[in-house]
Parts: sequence; structure tokens; C-alpha cells
Amino acid sequence: MEDDQRWKVDFLKSCESSLAFFSNKSKFEREKWVVKRLLSAFEYPFAEEDLISGQEPSDVRLNEMNFQVKEILGTRRRSDEIKQKLQKVKLAKSRTDLLESYTPIDISFQEIVKQCQNYASELISKNKYGTHEVKSMDLLIYHNLIDHHVVQPINFETHPNEFRSLSVVSNRYCSIINASDEAPSFFNKKVGSIIQFFEP
Repeated sequence: MEDDQRWKVDFLKSCESSLAFFSNKSKFEREKWVVKRLLSAFEYPFAEEDLISGQEPSDVRLNEMNFQVKEILGTRRRSDEIKQKLQKVKLAKSRTDLLESYTPIDISFQEIVKQCQNYASELISKNKYGTHEVKSMDLLIYHNLIDHHVVQPINFETHPNEFRSLSVVSNRYCSIINASDEAPSFFNKKVGSIIQFFEP
């Protein structure tokens, strides 16, 4: 194939791969990706095969950790977003047709943590999980707002919640927000730590 058409094929493959990854069939793979990002940031040793599907309501289990993975997306629907991009690529005549303006919104990691703490509280107030469940659940929230740039301040205040532990992953920082005495030692040793992490 001529080089002047290769770019379109590559873009189409990328969009189609993203659609497959964000399909219901790949839900467990997405959950594992968030867990791996947290563990990698804190240099916790693990093997891919150690990450197994948890027993409901846990999503991913690793040793004594029982991760329930949630995601904050804002008002957007990611599948619609990717489908629109795929259509745009199909109609594009050249690479320049795919150029988009980028005007990111600043958000502090402190605000990200606050939003995640509020989200965790909402899960409790809406009775999404039983009392026994939350006491053995390690809630992990992926804060994934599009076109947001994480800035200072990154420090945050911890507020107790009923989950065994609460961790946050953003596109720039990972942190263990709080952990109960019953939480696995990994969480208790790292609680309050903030790690800047970029995918290798």
C-alpha cells in the first residue's frame, strides 16, 4: 500500500482497537489496566496471571486485595466518542482533517481526590453495597476527565469512609487516599503517598 494511505489504515486500526477494548467483552481487561497502573506506580511486584477476577462485588483480586474499580468520566460516553472519531477518520482525506484544537482545563490533584471522595460517599449513601461488602472492598477510582491537565496543589486531606481502602488513579498521579486497620498492608504502608506516574 502506498505510504500516503498508510496513515489512514493505522488510524482506523487504532480506533477499532479502542472500540474493542472499551466493549463489554473487555471490561475485565480495562479493570486490570487500572489496577496495574496503581501497582506499577507504587512498584508493587506482581505477575499478570496473579490478577484474577474477583468474587462479586470485587472486580479484580490480587492476593488479599479485593479491588472494586470505578471510573469518573464526567458527562461523556466514551464509546460514542470513539465511534465519532472512527467516522471522522473514515471521511478524512488527509491527516490535517484530523487535527483538533486542544485547550485543556486545569484541575488540581487535590480537587480530583475531593471528587473521588464524594463519589465514594455517594456509593455508600445510595446503598450500592452492603455493610459487610464495603468493609472488605478496596475501592479504586480512575479519574478520567477528557481535556483536563493536572496541576498543583497535589496535597490533600483524608476523610474517613466506610470502604476498607480508597485509592485514586489519574492520568498523572496515583495515590492511596485512606485505609482502615483491616486493609492489606500494602495500602496501610502507602496511605497518603502521591506518586507521579506515566505509562512506560
